[in-house]
Amino acid sequence: MSSLIETIVRRPYRRSAVDESTQADIAEKVARAQEQCQPVKFSVPFGGYKLAHLPHSPHLNWAEVFWLNYLRDYAEPIAVSHPAGVVFSFSYMSGVLSFINGYPAAYQALYIDELRRLFSLASCDRIRFELMDIADLYGGAQQALEAAEQRYQSLQAHWPVSPEAETQKLASAARNITSTEPEDIRTAAMRCDAMESLEQRRRFNKFGEHIQLSNLRGSLSLHLGSAPGTVVQAWVGIGALLQGKGRVISLGQWQKSPLREVSAAGLALPLSSHLLESISPEDWAGLSVIPVD
Repeated sequence: MSSLIETIVRRPYRRSAVDESTQADIAEKVARAQEQCQPVKFSVPFGGYKLAHLPHSPHLNWAEVFWLNYLRDYAEPIAVSHPAGVVFSFSYMSGVLSFINGYPAAYQALYIDELRRLFSLASCDRIRFELMDIADLYGGAQQALEAAEQRYQSLQAHWPVSPEAETQKLASAARNITSTEPEDIRTAAMRCDAMESLEQRRRFNKFGEHIQLSNLRGSLSLHLGSAPGTVVQAWVGIGALLQGKGRVISLGQWQKSPLREVSAAGLALPLSSHLLESISPEDWAGLSVIPVD
């Protein structure tokens, strides 16, 4: 295993063992990037919205800041070993959010706009964060929705693939929609499956030039954390901050309210209203410690 690959799969960022197929996939893509003097490219599939029942949704919060900072820390030694640098492509699909979760399209548009601004602040010459709308590969949001609907219709006859998978997918869907009706949750889970199994989406994230990063263990995916001590995805989480020695130190992100997770001496701040204005590009050099007024 080359030193660059060892850096890519290093702990503590990697959270589980890498299977043989994933090892071979990473080795092939790294060798190609080195031969062509191209950046090492990672795909980061995510929902492209903020979970509706979180405070200040649909705005981003400190969870996204901690997430990008964590990936910056992860990428730094990779970029040192590979002068062409590192690119993280965050892939989502517009046009299907209402179809799957019942959220309005404007909800996603606001979040994506804020995230794009945050990516601009977090990126540098050697490490770049980009957004990729998979709907563009279908010709637009309407065409992407039609593809997801067709896939949903064909999926119904053989869903789910196992009782274990059904339990996991239903639990995930229940967290992502506002309805508590079992039939609505089941429909949302199936529609999410339909979207995630679309050919163009899988081709971009796994079967092209990108190394896929995931918060779950799986084949052809590198299982990475999202912040120190957690794999909770930032777009369904809250960033919690803890007061210490006159500064605010990032702790991670939780699905539950940080007010119940942080000690009484701590400070829980979702901070969305002035978040982007309070961070400058220079801050990303050491964002694990964030000065406060």
